[in-house]
Amino acid sequence: METEKGGEGEPKSERPFFDIGPEAPPSQDRATFTSIGATAPGPIQVGDLGGAVSVATPTSALSGEVASFNGMFQLQPALDEPKQAFRWGQYFLGMFAPYLVFFLLITVAEIADGAGEEMPDFFRTEEATLVPDNDGWYNSTVVWYPQESVYFHVDLNATEPEYRGVSMDYWAGGDDWEGNGFVFKNYYHSSNGDSSEMEIGEFTPSNQTIWFKLDGSDIKTYDVTFFFHDRVAEEAWWDEHGGPEEIFGFILFCGLPVAFVGSTVAAFVRGNKSLGFGLLSSIPAGIIMLPLMAVLALVLFGL
Repeated sequence: METEKGGEGEPKSERPFFDIGPEAPPSQDRATFTSIGATAPGPIQVGDLGGAVSVATPTSALSGEVASFNGMFQLQPALDEPKQAFRWGQYFLGMFAPYLVFFLLITVAEIADGAGEEMPDFFRTEEATLVPDNDGWYNSTVVWYPQESVYFHVDLNATEPEYRGVSMDYWAGGDDWEGNGFVFKNYYHSSNGDSSEMEIGEFTPSNQTIWFKLDGSDIKTYDVTFFFHDRVAEEAWWDEHGGPEEIFGFILFCGLPVAFVGSTVAAFVRGNKSLGFGLLSSIPAGIIMLPLMAVLALVLFGL
């Protein structure tokens, strides 16, 4: 029965599924290569699966018992850094250093100012008595220089809450000002805030005369003080000598706040927390430190 079904004289031997050895080439293929004069390829050994392989024995055998398996990992505990003590020296340094720097700058500025040229007085005054004529006109000639500004004020008879006065303000170079050099009679009522002014005269630079007219009970003799200010000379002096003062003012009011903020941030970033807290504490400490520095400056420099 087997011969009829297979079509061959003897059954083909089958290899078991676990046999992984190299197969011998079929005889038909070997005969084919021999007939054409070529050498049949032989088997090539690419490895050895029959040798004994050493396997490392695990340290923990799986016995099926949970208690016999050691699943703990050996971790190195982190070492806690010792806490540093609060540095009171840095704290007090941060609290008082801003005021020491501030006072040092004031001292240097005062010494430099004392060694420099003293600022001249660009103001002067002139006393006069204004006597009216029969018609109530007042005329006064003053010593005036073209670069000077002139100002005067006279209080008229007034009772509370009513105020009345006469004033004049002449500003050298203020030709664009509508009221420049005019004499006005001013009125103000303090109870209701009403105010008014009336032009009654002017200052004439060509003849250096101040003239105006009053009426009624205001016509009387008045003692007056004229104030003169040489603005042109003062501005020229500041242009020549104002450089160091401007630099000092910039450092004092702009540079010190920026340096304070930068120092505070740098102290915390670098880990000097004691210094940083001291700088922050210097802000409320100014309630006490600033008055003390003012008194010290009065004692040392008589400011």
